[in-house]
Amino acid sequence: MLLFRALAVTLSVAVCWAMLEVVLRIFPVDQVPPLAEHPMMDRGYKFIYPAEERLHPYTEDGSEMLRVALIGDSFTAGAGCDPEDTYGMRLERMLNYNAGQLPARVDIFAKGGTAPPSQIQMLEQALALKPNLVCLGICLNDAEDWAHQDLMNALRDGMMPKLPPDWFRPILRHSHVLHLAFQKWGALRVRTGFRKYFHDIWEEESQGAQVFFAALAEMQMLCAEAEVPFCAMVFPMFSYDLSPDGYAFRDVHERICARLGEMSIPCLDLFPIYEGRSPERLQAFPGYDGHPNEIAHRLAAQELLYFLIDRELIDVGYRPKLVSSSMNGYYGKLYRRVADPAAYRQPVD
Repeated sequence: MLLFRALAVTLSVAVCWAMLEVVLRIFPVDQVPPLAEHPMMDRGYKFIYPAEERLHPYTEDGSEMLRVALIGDSFTAGAGCDPEDTYGMRLERMLNYNAGQLPARVDIFAKGGTAPPSQIQMLEQALALKPNLVCLGICLNDAEDWAHQDLMNALRDGMMPKLPPDWFRPILRHSHVLHLAFQKWGALRVRTGFRKYFHDIWEEESQGAQVFFAALAEMQMLCAEAEVPFCAMVFPMFSYDLSPDGYAFRDVHERICARLGEMSIPCLDLFPIYEGRSPERLQAFPGYDGHPNEIAHRLAAQELLYFLIDRELIDVGYRPKLVSSSMNGYYGKLYRRVADPAAYRQPVD
């Protein structure tokens, strides 16, 4: 009886395996869609840049102005976006919306791949222009410690997909089931590795985190000596689940903002403004480039504007006077129509 049951189970597994192989051969599961079919391909292929003397049209004559300096990496530089779509340029436009206020200029000092220890030189350049305010853009990779490259490479190894051993590759080539299972396992390993990586580099005993906060303390001191207010804003990881329960790095944000609070550095956590939104709608190139796109930059600029006003870092007169919420009603109609098209017959105006 035991032998019969074992044979029955083995036969059942073999039949199910064979059926799954047939299904996957007829309907293959593509992990990555062809690039030409990617939604990114509906965008233009050219970025348009203004001439240097046209960058700040509100303050061309050099008269008295509100001057804001932004320091950061590729997020602040606007990688993947037209220059006019970056949160810095959007912030400048919004600061100039109200009549009767001093014109405002936002200068951007940013370069991809940098972090606060290497951004101190940018801050010194910004302070030479005598700004009224300095804001630092923080990303979750800013605590990477490449002075200890072996340790960083070991951490990064856990977030890289593993190649199959030589003996296993012919089997994967001939079994669609095993090939799909191996891909899923690799994707799970990468997700788990990324989460561990960004939690590890922000641990209190992490050398990278200590260097990061030491650099912020130096930035704070330089700004204090120049009598310039200093603040910071923390970006989320746009290539991850941004749902309230699914975002894996909420505690990292809280840790950063709590430490900045202890240092008396005003800190804006941007995650709440993106919480619950679709990551694909916020990335420069969904699935390939997790830099913020023009939508994410617009939300960051609006949130930063109100944060600066609420914290009295800039005059309350810069709060936009012409604000409308009429689009909420329009979107409400669309949402209701999508949720229940049969019951909602009212046409969208």
